[in-house]
Amino acid sequence: FQGFNWESWRREWYKELAVKAADLSQSGITAVWFPPPTESVAPQ
Repeated sequence: FQGFNWESWRREWYKELAVKAADLSQSGITAVWFPPPTESVAPQ
């Protein structure tokens, strides 16, 4: 499961996912990929 999106660094997204962890687990998700929560160096 990809645990981020283009704007994840702007909010407390990782805290939101922590709250949803039990629901994700019950849905059968056993792994979530979390890249570093930093702003991209890209100008966009």
